[in-house]
Amino acid sequence: MEDMQLELAEPAAAEPKELVQSPWRLAVRHFARNPLAVAGLVFIAFVTLMALFAPVIAPYKFDAIDLFNIKAPPSAQHWLGTDELGRDELTRLLYGARVSLSVGLLATLLSTLIGLVVGAVSGYFGGWIDTILMRFVEAMLSFPSLFLLIILASLIPTGIDVKAMVLILGLFGWMGLARLIRAEFLAIKQKEYAEAAVALGVPTWRIMLRHFLPNALGVIIVSMTLGVGGNILSESALSFLGVGIQPPTASWGNMLTNAQDYVWNAPWLAVWPGLAIFLTVLAFNFVGDGLRDAFDPHSKR
Repeated sequence: MEDMQLELAEPAAAEPKELVQSPWRLAVRHFARNPLAVAGLVFIAFVTLMALFAPVIAPYKFDAIDLFNIKAPPSAQHWLGTDELGRDELTRLLYGARVSLSVGLLATLLSTLIGLVVGAVSGYFGGWIDTILMRFVEAMLSFPSLFLLIILASLIPTGIDVKAMVLILGLFGWMGLARLIRAEFLAIKQKEYAEAAVALGVPTWRIMLRHFLPNALGVIIVSMTLGVGGNILSESALSFLGVGIQPPTASWGNMLTNAQDYVWNAPWLAVWPGLAIFLTVLAFNFVGDGLRDAFDPHSKR
């Protein structure tokens, strides 16, 4: 009887509590469960490494010409063939990746900075400031973006280089993010912790940086990821139309421009840069979709 009483009095072993994970850790776990997003991230990392180490990996010098192998098909000597001047296609593809990725990343950073400032100021202060900024954004969105970029690119007398392309794409690609940030800030402004910070007299800049911006990081990261792919595509389109980055600087877009005259007798000149653009933009879109699902609070974890 005493043994039974002791057994009943013994407290039950506490079950291990589930560790409380941060939203960022949950987002990473959710992203890792998306095979397309993970595959896209791996491909982007691979292309980035190839671009960074292009001088080491490239089998030939950037401007090396082989007059005995002009428009040569893929072979053991030139794995992806040669172009119309006898330059190694693999070498130009690697160096073109440096230009295309640089334009995509830097233009996205510039447009993100502008869109973040405009959207944050508009959403936080509201009133007449919001009205003026949003009417300006709507006016910018009313212009056909591709035609506007073509006109701006054609007006530069010295020709388009990487810096000019970054400025053109960055200065005219921030409007969508500005509207997203404005919507996020308007929603956050209604939260109790935001109202409490304002009531306590916390400086405006501190409220925006400490309370508003961290809660909008998910939208910013997703927009940046999708924006890189869009800017790579825009750079390729402008270069293909002849108003983008000009030779001898190699980009995937102007490689396609040079290949259009030889598409029937040397199709590999169009296949490789076209495939690189397609796979890279697709990878960024997969990563962007995966991040959007990962940061969505209503998605299933």
